[in-house]
Amino acid sequence: DIIDKYCDAILNAANINSVKPLKIAIDCGNGMSGYYLPKMFEKLGSAPIKLYWRLDGSFPNHEANPLKEETLLKLRETVVDNDCDLGIAYDGDSDRVGFVDEKGASLIFHAAYNQDMELVDMLLCAGAKPAYVRLS
Repeated sequence: DIIDKYCDAILNAANINSVKPLKIAIDCGNGMSGYYLPKMFEKLGSAPIKLYWRLDGSFPNHEANPLKEETLLKLRETVVDNDCDLGIAYDGDSDRVGFVDEKGASLIFHAAYNQDMELVDMLLCAGAKPAYVRLS
């Protein structure tokens, strides 16, 4: 199963055993992350708080764009109300991700890769202080 292999590759690369367990809320935005994350968390033996994991290309709950602050409202609320350590929001095809800290503040991260899957650009925004790194 390709999803098993993908999840194994991600977990091996992340050296997940060195990370303390976290309470996480995840907003899949009805996109593709809702397809593979169940298998990922099954392998981890943990259960995040789930928002919009059902695949639905009409995106009925909100636009699946974690770079837009208005799409993070429910995630922020969920993180704060449930005393989570972290919130994660994915876009529709799971190539962009946004993060929310334990206080509900946005930490938006974007990475760009070239055709050889080498990381070439990174953008991290914490509040109004963006940090841009061009790696190529």
